Amino acid sequence: MLSKDSARKVLLQRLASLDSGVFRAEGIQVAGLLSQEKIFAGTKTLLLFMSMKGEIDTGPILNLAFQGGKKVFLPRVEGRDMRFYRVLSPLFPWRKGCLGIREPPPDLPLGTEDFPALILVPGLGFDRAGRRLGRGGAYYDRFLSGLDRRLGFFALGLALGVQTGGTIPVDTGDFPMDGLLAGGEIQYFWRKEQSWDASKALWSWPLSGPNP
Repeated sequence: MLSKDSARKVLLQRLASLDSGVFRAEGIQVAGLLSQEKIFAGTKTLLLFMSMKGEIDTGPILNLAFQGGKKVFLPRVEGRDMRFYRVLSPLFPWRKGCLGIREPPPDLPLGTEDFPALILVPGLGFDRAGRRLGRGGAYYDRFLSGLDRRLGFFALGLALGVQTGGTIPVDTGDFPMDGLLAGGEIQYFWRKEQSWDASKALWSWPLSGPNP
């Protein structure tokens, strides 16, 4: 198995070789797929990310969420931490953050009352067991690990099809995904330590299998 650094190098080279239109085309494709999923229809809150260079275009999902009346939250890097703030329009006031990504103003922070939530998570690579390889900053690993599962959230990896496959190298601090949306399909991962019993009020949508 490749080391994390070696895997990142391979994936970055793969992404750099792609035509720019691929990122937009697959962004449109996954938005259409997500719109048909009950996990999207059943949530009122969406945590999304704004695409940086080399990432799938999340603009179509952003527009879809507002059209569906979702509460949309976007990340803002604050030191070593990442916090989410609500935006009220796709044309929200913004600035470029330290990573060169559009960030929301720190006006409407995410609170416990905004859960349950669907969280779309970026990454350089994902495998079919829910493992994720980020860019090395561990922002999402720290954020997701700090959330109380009892709030109810579903971490869905979002990527291009070429970013999936193989076996991703992970460490103990890497947060596993609950599902993966990439390459024109959505996959759900089930783990023994997680409960999908809607009667326990962990979720605002029923989760009994793929596209329940």
